[in-house]
Amino acid sequence: MRRIAEKIALLALAGWSAGAADSLQCAIRFEQAESALRILAGAERFAVYRFAEPPSPCVYPLVGPTGTNVLREYPFATVPGESHDHPHHRGLWLGHGEVNGHDFWSCRNGERIQQAAILERNDATGRLVTSNHWVAAGSLVAADTRAWVFRRQADGSVSVELDWRLFTPSGDIELGDTKEGLFALRVATALQCDPPGHGTLINSEGDTGSAAWGRRARWCRASGIHSGAPVSILMFDHPSNPGHPNGWHVRTYGLLAANPIARKSFRLSEQPAPQRIPAGSSLRFRWCVVVTRGVPEPAAVESRWRAWSAAAVAP
Repeated sequence: MRRIAEKIALLALAGWSAGAADSLQCAIRFEQAESALRILAGAERFAVYRFAEPPSPCVYPLVGPTGTNVLREYPFATVPGESHDHPHHRGLWLGHGEVNGHDFWSCRNGERIQQAAILERNDATGRLVTSNHWVAAGSLVAADTRAWVFRRQADGSVSVELDWRLFTPSGDIELGDTKEGLFALRVATALQCDPPGHGTLINSEGDTGSAAWGRRARWCRASGIHSGAPVSILMFDHPSNPGHPNGWHVRTYGLLAANPIARKSFRLSEQPAPQRIPAGSSLRFRWCVVVTRGVPEPAAVESRWRAWSAAAVAP
């Protein structure tokens, strides 16, 4: 099982093109900890990639331009007035509720996504590539590689890009038509729409608040006053992704999740539309999260989405 997954990971890494490195306002440095990688801009930590805490790897915290974490603290810390619902909403993470019948979203039946190896760690580009095993009932269900790129600008704005490939270790994989997935983050209380937050939520089609749930869109923007200043989290879906523009599992209590798989679950079709990956094949998705000052107008977000889409390396 391990040899199969390692071979998949090496093939995936060889297939990626690193492309030309963007000029960074701040030099990025990865600092090894026992169960995590601290991500620093100069001497300042702005993110932590946690790879050894079950049930799956995640990014927490993510520090934006106000100098404070823009993600919910729970379940990593307890903060007065913050909700404790959905403990599987862990910072910025990846998972899916139906993978060959297994729940890798809430991982309620002991499912785990375990980091197998760090394939690349590049301080010059802020690039981190990992190999991961999706394990349930003692078996390897799937394997993936994740190419992250972390950037931080001089004004404190942050971007996190993910180039994700899911592989079949042996037999076919079916990703079920469920709202529970796929690339997700849970915003800080101040940025959620529901009380005690005072945030706003809008997508590229102009849907706001709860009306944005399940809708197909190129991007979503969550905004609010955080640590005394306006802050926005932008989440982009790449036009090369299967099913683009994807549906969005977004909630006014603070969940932002790009979900390209759900169709019937989002009431976009009458019949379920699971995503099947034949044995020996893979599936690729790219997303980007941006944390920026202010509340950019939809036209400005659209312009930024177009620039990112055009700059990303082609499949």
